[in-house]
Amino acid sequence: MSFGEQILSRRKELGLTQQNVADELHITRQTLSKWENNKSYPDLKLLLALSEIYHVSVDSLLRENKDLTSFLNRDKASQAFNIIRGLFWLLIGFYFWSPSNYWSNILIPILFCILLEYLSYKECFFLGKYWYKQSHYTLFGYIWTALMIIIVIYGLINKHLNMLLYCFMLAIYFFFHQYIYKPRK
Repeated sequence: MSFGEQILSRRKELGLTQQNVADELHITRQTLSKWENNKSYPDLKLLLALSEIYHVSVDSLLRENKDLTSFLNRDKASQAFNIIRGLFWLLIGFYFWSPSNYWSNILIPILFCILLEYLSYKECFFLGKYWYKQSHYTLFGYIWTALMIIIVIYGLINKHLNMLLYCFMLAIYFFFHQYIYKPRK
């Protein structure tokens, strides 16, 4: 049974009209109709609210519909990549528009560290959610991250680092990334 068929049959079982459900979700009746006809899908927030209204688990709604699951994962992944892209262009912008400015010397290392940690946090989109949930930092991972932060702070204090070194550190971080996380046993 598809997602649309599930929510249509559940709505009829509960004796609700499309307008009743749409009013509770703060959407139009036409939007609900599109979901029931499998022409579009709700986002995750509306999916949770829909499961509460219909008194079913989100898992039961997602279990049989691979299209909806891939739609939700693709939406999350695109948000993650947009943030990564924005942080990257912010770094480049700070470097090229004010290379000798005091604030750019402070903001570039801070943004660089934020970018690295955000990439680590969003790694589930690169390696799969199950693997990410079953992994943890190793001792090497903690030491490596601390070492990179110390190098950035040292470069900030002594003004020895430039953008080329930041890019090199990013490449080294990803090269050793396989040793930073280990699966849980």
